Amino acid sequence: MNQRAKTVGRLAVWAALIAAIDQGIKGLVVATLTPLPDKSLVLLPGMLSLTYRENTGAAFSLLYGTHIAMLVALNLLVLAFFLYLIRPYLAMRTGRFAAAMVLGGAVGNLIDRIFRGYVVDYISFYVSPRLHWPVFNLADTVVVIGVVALVLLVLQSGFVKPVESESEPGRPST
Repeated sequence: MNQRAKTVGRLAVWAALIAAIDQGIKGLVVATLTPLPDKSLVLLPGMLSLTYRENTGAAFSLLYGTHIAMLVALNLLVLAFFLYLIRPYLAMRTGRFAAAMVLGGAVGNLIDRIFRGYVVDYISFYVSPRLHWPVFNLADTVVVIGVVALVLLVLQSGFVKPVESESEPGRPST
């Protein structure tokens, strides 16, 4: 098996694992929180709770009310563009792991969107009633962390394609 196939395989395994963990947690959230009267469980009073929400919009409830087919198509388009942009960085361990985080989180939310018609969100973080972050989930979190890691990787490399390794012509070095 060539190096490119191994890289893609590892990326796919990590992304699938992240999506599976996300789906497992969402299953627990649905089973645990939906029977509660307010569908919420306070973890740290005045700061953090688990709150069941059905997000029919995009990330952080943006594009709320947009038709599901449009959201799925938009997700797939953004994923394809993302994969195109990060290709040079997949030869680096940090690039692969960050990409797996973004893909795994995106796939976790895409599974929800396709099979439920909405994304299950459950992490509610707030400092006061006026300072409340939109309810989110693990998939959203790993996507954000992965994107930040990729941005830092791109900034560190000076927006240039990684240097080719002398031992492997045509392949970016790690």
